[in-house]
Amino acid sequence: MKTYRILVADDQPGNLDTIIKYLEDSSSMYSILNATNGRIACKVAEKKLPDLIIMDWEMPVMSGIEAIRYLKAQETTKDIPIIMATGVMLSPAHLKVALDAGAIDYIRKPIERTELLSRINSILKLADSYKKIKQQNEDIQYTNKKLLALNQEKNQLIHVVAHDLKVPLSHISSLISIIDPGSENLTEQQSKFLEIIGLSADRLIKLINNILDIDAIESNKATLNLEASNLGEILQEVSDEFIFLAAQKNIEIINDIHPGIALVDRIHIAQIFENLLSNSVKFSPKNSKIYVRCHIIGEKVRVEVQDQGQGILPEEMSQLFIKYQKLSAKPTGGEKSTGLGLSIVKQYVEAMKGHVWCESEPGQGATFIVEFAQT
Repeated sequence: MKTYRILVADDQPGNLDTIIKYLEDSSSMYSILNATNGRIACKVAEKKLPDLIIMDWEMPVMSGIEAIRYLKAQETTKDIPIIMATGVMLSPAHLKVALDAGAIDYIRKPIERTELLSRINSILKLADSYKKIKQQNEDIQYTNKKLLALNQEKNQLIHVVAHDLKVPLSHISSLISIIDPGSENLTEQQSKFLEIIGLSADRLIKLINNILDIDAIESNKATLNLEASNLGEILQEVSDEFIFLAAQKNIEIINDIHPGIALVDRIHIAQIFENLLSNSVKFSPKNSKIYVRCHIIGEKVRVEVQDQGQGILPEEMSQLFIKYQKLSAKPTGGEKSTGLGLSIVKQYVEAMKGHVWCESEPGQGATFIVEFAQT
């Protein structure tokens, strides 16, 4: 059986003896401490850390109110519940003073046994619940700190590995690019293998760049050079670059692009448009269309990339821009998906004070929309 340590502070021996007798007669689970003034009560409380204090108001040396204020100001004793007991300070104003000082309850003298034991029982149960909740919160905070430290360590490791891999892969890609695949010294099979190696190296470099982009954004190390730029012009350039890739799946890109000036980083806005178009080509069926638009809506420049693919399920919409998420829709030509492209889009758009979202119906394609304030 758990034992509760209760400190009773009262300068009147009769009151002190009565309260102690009530407690000792009622249960063996109470261990009683006593003090005859507020200063002694504070010293006992700091040394013994009782589970509950019953504090008389009027005491010599230090009053009950002064003792409560002192105990509530100390880290070790601030959570100990205190019942104020008095036979003189009985007005509502006195009650407010006691509660404001930090008392959890207020009991009038002469103390009635049943009332006292009932209050003590209720308060100890509440105190136990509070201690459990406090301990659980401390455990959660400790776990969170460990997880944050592990996450930071993981991010640092990813950054180092990605950075170290980028250099040799770039060398591989550069060396492959200077080899003529049509050389007479190469067989048809060797030329094919060389092409596959080149494509694989390029894909790995792109993946590494994506990882480094995410790391830079999340650690606030991304450098943005914001300048007034024509989004329509940049979008047209990016769209033209995807004509050949889309044609491999017999996908037609239809442009409706108009000028729109916004304050953006030209390099990263082009990367955003590339990721959106790449995503649409990747998830569009053969013999379909992709609509690319740029126009002014009120005071905003809006860019839209609309495909005729599988669309996004409503329950998956909230996961769309989260990194490393792979949803139920699959690339239609066996393309690889890292789950980073749309996360990069969102983080760069928001870093440039823009907004991005998706409108979609399952089976009816998806429209990705990016908006910036018009300059």
